[in-house]
Formats: sequence, C-alpha cells, structure tokens
Amino acid sequence: MGRILFVSGAPPDGLAGGVKVVHRHAELLAGMGFDAWVVAPLGRPVWFRSRAPLLDGNRLRVGAEDVLVFGEEMDRVFTAALALPGRRELYCQNHHYLLHDRLGERGLAEAGFHGVYAASRTIEGFLEGVMRWPGADVVVPPIDPALFRPGAKTLRIACLPRKLPEQAAFIRAVFRRMNPDLAGIEWVEIAGRHEEEVAEILAGSAVFLSLARREGLGMAALEAMAAGCAVVGFHGMGGLDYATAENGRWFMSDEALSCAAALAETVRGLERGDPAVSAMVEAGRVTAAHYAPGRVEAQLRAHFGARG
Repeated sequence: MGRILFVSGAPPDGLAGGVKVVHRHAELLAGMGFDAWVVAPLGRPVWFRSRAPLLDGNRLRVGAEDVLVFGEEMDRVFTAALALPGRRELYCQNHHYLLHDRLGERGLAEAGFHGVYAASRTIEGFLEGVMRWPGADVVVPPIDPALFRPGAKTLRIACLPRKLPEQAAFIRAVFRRMNPDLAGIEWVEIAGRHEEEVAEILAGSAVFLSLARREGLGMAALEAMAAGCAVVGFHGMGGLDYATAENGRWFMSDEALSCAAALAETVRGLERGDPAVSAMVEAGRVTAAHYAPGRVEAQLRAHFGARG
C-alpha cells in the first residue's frame, strides 16, 4: 500500500471534532510505520496540537497505491479527486450529515467510494440499513488518557452548549430556580477553547452536562468521563454506543426538565459523598478507557493493514 492521505478542507480555527480525529488517526498510523498524512490546504489547526505529517495539497501527486480518505461532508475537492488514481474511502463520523446535497440520491459506490468505515456502531448500522453498505469497519476516535485525566475537583458544572444553546440556558435556569441552595454552583462553558484548556477545565470539574445533538458518537462526554467527571445529559443518539445506566444519567434531547433534576441530584450526591455517584464516575472512566489510543491503533491496523 502507498500513502494514506486524510483530506481536510477545514480552516485552522474550524472547531470540529471530526478534524481532530483524522489528525489523531494520522498520528497513530504514522507511529505504527504507515505512510500517513493529513492533506490540509488551509493549514494546520490552531485549537489543538497535532503531530500529524501535513501536506498542503499543492501539486499533490496521487499514485495508484495511495488511499484518499474523505469525511462525510464532501466538498469540491472530492469531485476533483474522482479523476485521480488510487483508492477513495469514506470515514463517516456523523451519518446525519451524509445525505446532504453533495451525495444526493447516489449510493456510496456510485458516488465514487471504494471503501467505507465508521466511527461508531451506530454509524455502522446506518451504513448497512440505510446506505446498503454492509460490513463497514468501526474505527473509533481516540481519547488520550494522558491529556484527559482527573485533577483536583471543584464542585462545578462544565458544559459545551454550542449545538444546543437554548436548551443549555433553559436547563441552567430550571436548575437554579428549583434548587436555590445550589444557585452558587459555578458553570463553565468550554466552547471555543484550545483542547488543552478544555482538558484542564474538565480535570477540575466535578460534573459535565452533556448537550449532545445528532451525534455519530459524541466525543465530549467521553473526554469528560476520562477526566473523572460525573456525566449528566443528552446522549445525542450516537452516544448510545457507550451510554449506560452505570456510567451516566442519560436523556433524550427533549427531556430537559428531567435532565435538570438529575443534574441537581448528582450535585447533591457529590456534596454528601454518595457512593453511587462515585461508582458512576468510575464506570465512566472504564468506558472512556475503551477508546484509548492503543485500542484505536489495533482498529486502524485491522482496517488499513488488510490493504497492505
């Protein structure tokens, strides 16, 4: 096999979990001896540290043994790539974006893909049941325990309200109105921050409010679990890959009132040292460990090694 080329059209400041994942996969593959690169015409991201080998795409020559990997948000670069030699693969990290105008009514093979793999079992099921592409490999995002790890905890609530700002505001207002004795609890929003700052906030936060929506997997909750947070909130459907009654308090996105009540119960449990909440936190850390880089390396090798 030739090179593995992850094609990214994201701007350097474009905060999207999918961008981070392809950089992490390229890092892992390069560390295992694969000739893996991220093709990023707009440059290296500035909101997380990436050690992935980078190509700017200018005068890029693609050989017949090379593998071009695209995300589900196909842009004009994919259309241009149809004329190139080599193998074209789709790494689908969120199936909710797959059936946009770029794909239209075409199937994946008809659109020009030779192979497809998925970031979760949820996506794998969609690819088989809706897209009629059976047997897609699952290669999950890595959650680095050296970065996302527990620290000295403060009784505060961290959240990422980017996808659901109105629900976030509503849950916070209900939480304070129904629990005036908890009105002084600090809330910290982690949107728009560098990954290392996010990890630091999660390390010091006792609770993470998950505001996932239309997810293929949902990395934020997993990163919070790895950092030792008690996770309460929405699983965003994709989070059903890992969400259990043992590792969090999980809800559908229209269950805001129940979510606010569970948030208060969890905070009170932490205040009184409830062993049930401690067990939930530990179960979350065990869950996040299933996404450790070493496990992801094995999945990457199984997928790309078969083509070596």
